[in-house]
Amino acid sequence: MAADTAHFAVERLTGHHMALLEAGRWEATVARIGVEREGEHPLDAILAWPEPTHDDERFPAIILLPDIFGVRPLFDDIAHRIATNGWCVIAPEPFSRIPRKKREHMDIDARFAAMPDLVDSQQLSDIKACAAYLEAMPECDGHTPGLIGFCAGGYYAFKAAQAGVASAVVSFYGMLRTPPAWDGPGHYGPLDSEPAQTPTLAWFGSLDPWVPAEDVRRFAATWRRPHRSVTIEGADHGFVHDPDRPAHRAQDAAYCWEESLRWLRDPAE
Repeated sequence: MAADTAHFAVERLTGHHMALLEAGRWEATVARIGVEREGEHPLDAILAWPEPTHDDERFPAIILLPDIFGVRPLFDDIAHRIATNGWCVIAPEPFSRIPRKKREHMDIDARFAAMPDLVDSQQLSDIKACAAYLEAMPECDGHTPGLIGFCAGGYYAFKAAQAGVASAVVSFYGMLRTPPAWDGPGHYGPLDSEPAQTPTLAWFGSLDPWVPAEDVRRFAATWRRPHRSVTIEGADHGFVHDPDRPAHRAQDAAYCWEESLRWLRDPAE
């Protein structure tokens, strides 16, 4: 492909007067499921899918990687909203190897303390298991799913892009380097590893302390083409997915959702 400097620009946007992802035209169902993993107990996950309006209707698929708080009602709602827009969605629990009864009582400090014990190869294996599950669903079109991740899920979204396990990737304020408090022998930093194999759209906030501007500039200059890097002026970490966070920016969230779903349908080439 001919060089295109647009793929290396860090876009900076301001003042979009929009709201959260709106429900689409499909009826959708949400369920909690277990995804089979070889040699391990099933992976806890949320599954959401649209109800076909005719016998031959099939839908593309998305793997949705939650933030550090994992699978919870917020992500039931997000998965449902995406499904009503015509997607099959699966959201896996990132701490699935911690017993559920213990995990349910883990606060933010406990989850931060558990991050160094996560292993990238296991997280990617879970993503592959989710992809296989979606590809086998009769409601899905059988193609390789796209992937969206938020915060810690955005950090793993970058690694999924490098591993080539999704058709296209969207990362919302994912860390480009492993935070020191999370570092462990099973981690690598996205900027410190191989070039991505997958088209990637990355959203950042200009005030995000977890993703320094220099890291964003390096991402924009070195990530695989095609990619798109967008910085929202005045936005802090976590400005899109959780309306209860002080950082939430309802005026920007729907624009980010619209562009993200468009990217997953047809990533820039």
